[in-house]
Amino acid sequence: MTAAWPFGTDAETQMLVSYLLEHRNYWFGNEGYARKMDQRPLDVDSGWKTVTFIKYGSDDWGYGRSSWTYGPTFVPSPPNSRGTQYEHAKHPGPLPLERVMDLVHTVGSDEPMQHWSDWKKAHPEVFPT
Repeated sequence: MTAAWPFGTDAETQMLVSYLLEHRNYWFGNEGYARKMDQRPLDVDSGWKTVTFIKYGSDDWGYGRSSWTYGPTFVPSPPNSRGTQYEHAKHPGPLPLERVMDLVHTVGSDEPMQHWSDWKKAHPEVFPT
């Protein structure tokens, strides 16, 4: 059974879990340190890297970073901002979750970083090609 909006589908839930595992593997690859982080109630070590995902609707997701102090709150912009001066012009949306996760891993380029692309290729059960 797959859950309906606003909760996300089973496939989206698997993608979110995989995203968290990739984040942990990439930033806290040291197993000793990763276990230490597991003992904490929150991931308090990576505030500037903290990403929040938001689901606007079916296949319509956005993300924001806790470090953003100006500009859009979420990319893509919420549906009520689309077509207005507040819309994020480069990525107006709607976008499915996987594409939004790709955007999270895009810095200074239009393509996702290699470590994220490699992760997705290594997990075809979650990210089918």
